Amino acid sequence: MITGSVDDVGRPYIRVEAPGGHSVILQIDTGVNESLVVNRNALHLLGANNSTVDADSLQLVELADLSQTTVLLGLVQIIWFGKIIVVDTLVTTQVPKRPPQPDQPVGFIGTKLLKDCRLRIDFPKRNVEIDRDQD
Repeated sequence: MITGSVDDVGRPYIRVEAPGGHSVILQIDTGVNESLVVNRNALHLLGANNSTVDADSLQLVELADLSQTTVLLGLVQIIWFGKIIVVDTLVTTQVPKRPPQPDQPVGFIGTKLLKDCRLRIDFPKRNVEIDRDQD
């Protein structure tokens, strides 16, 4: 089971580990259809050897508010339920207004990564659980 929390503004999040002792906090967003969305400026937090970005893959994606933004396509290694996996990642290119704090989310986990999982968010108790059947 992977556990997380709900922050003071109501965002459910978990800490995602990567090989080499790296980790980031990612917000769970079931409105995101991909596995991960991470800002390019925060990608280094997952470790230089754990990610690649195709610099020629610039494309437009539509957001929930129907606006569009540009992203790059990347691959990121993470540790998911104790196993190292490689996941498709949308890498945003805009520079954040302020650098992320160590206890703040730097991206999103989407439904492609959660498709084989049970997600429980208990807002009153401020906890998050992601579980799945054993392989």
